[in-house]
Amino acid sequence: MTRSTRAPQSGRFPLWLLVCASLTALAPLSIDMYLPSFPALAGDLGVDIGRVQLTLGTFLVGLAVGQAFYGPISDRFGRKPPLYVGLLAYALAAAGCALARDVDALMLWRFLQALGGCAG
Repeated sequence: MTRSTRAPQSGRFPLWLLVCASLTALAPLSIDMYLPSFPALAGDLGVDIGRVQLTLGTFLVGLAVGQAFYGPISDRFGRKPPLYVGLLAYALAAAGCALARDVDALMLWRFLQALGGCAG
């Protein structure tokens, strides 16, 4: 009996592993990197810190709502198309967050960002 074995590829990191890790970390990083900016954000938008904290709550609601939709959509269309749409929505909403002039607009953009971010 002969066995065919492949030699392990040393020094080469699998790209798929990096992509999977990045997609998994997208939503948690969207929360953790955002928290330290709350005081500055409250000052820039001219609101109290409680209103800025609502943007975090809105993001978490968006994550919860989005999970209910991406499962059936992925079952219907496969995993890649919803992932691409979600990442595009995440990126566009991130730009909207950066351009938001008031806290209400920021809440809307954060909700949309969460809907896109939970596709990963």
